[in-house]
Amino acid sequence: GSLVLGGIGGEFKNGNYKLVVEIIIIEVDIMSLAGILKSGQLLIFDRDQVPKPYSFLILEKLESTPDLNSKAAYRAILSNEYWRLISDSLSISTGLTYHFIDTNQVLINNNRIYNGIVDNWNLSVNPGKYRLETYQNQVFLYVIDEIRLEQYFYSVKRKIDGAYLVDSFEQGWYREPPTKHRVLLKKEVLPSKRDIKKLEKSLLGKWHSIGTAFPFYPELSGYDSIHSEYLTLDFSKSTFLIEYGANLIGKDTSLYKVNRLNGEWELGRTGKYVFLETDEGYHRYMTIKNVTDSSAIVSVSLWAIDEVFIEWQRSIELIKN
Repeated sequence: GSLVLGGIGGEFKNGNYKLVVEIIIIEVDIMSLAGILKSGQLLIFDRDQVPKPYSFLILEKLESTPDLNSKAAYRAILSNEYWRLISDSLSISTGLTYHFIDTNQVLINNNRIYNGIVDNWNLSVNPGKYRLETYQNQVFLYVIDEIRLEQYFYSVKRKIDGAYLVDSFEQGWYREPPTKHRVLLKKEVLPSKRDIKKLEKSLLGKWHSIGTAFPFYPELSGYDSIHSEYLTLDFSKSTFLIEYGANLIGKDTSLYKVNRLNGEWELGRTGKYVFLETDEGYHRYMTIKNVTDSSAIVSVSLWAIDEVFIEWQRSIELIKN
């Protein structure tokens, strides 16, 4: 039989397939692959390296997406808006929200769920890219987290009360098979300008951490222990200073180490992150879990204090001085 093979952002190519007992032979251009269909998944093999699979595909019958079936129509809906994935399953996707910045940039707010429990201490906002594709009136959304190197693929099914029912296909950093979940992609209401101003005002001032614990690996750092860790954040009207330090104690030596990060800051439109532009010319995002006039929980990526690892990211509980 004939087939069409295509990927997000790539061209569609015509090819052929045939069944040999339980093996599907796929030939497209000079590429020749073998596949085994098992429980709705197509395990793809290089024909010279059977039986070790190097790709896992989930087969799903295409359905025409009603109302909107063009990339331009969906891009107009997504761009500059804030969307949340909602699911009753234990999928890791249920901790994801997307702030689509423009035609291909997205900020991914990751508050993951493991075994049904929200992991408040591993929050992150990561930059990413997204693409929209259509094929035979079916719309697909592809998102890649450029920090975690994780990929998310969504097949849009239909519109339900302002939300979109989608099939979610998750592919982690490692080469495990993708998992499929049916979820809702629902638009979140962005905070008003008044609420953003109020949150900005709450962030102003000097904060210090409660029970700061830096990652520390004595077998790698050359020191035996770490003591007196501290971290402070100081937000003025447009600038910030993050200072953190600790005593590193070794057998024959000790070091009092202090790191500083400073520059300009801007609260994100969703109210869930702060954009930090450092004086060194690079940027990062600070995730906001919650904030009041006197306390906050945030997460930010910082250089390791013992310089064993380049950066570490951990949620930090803060109180205002």
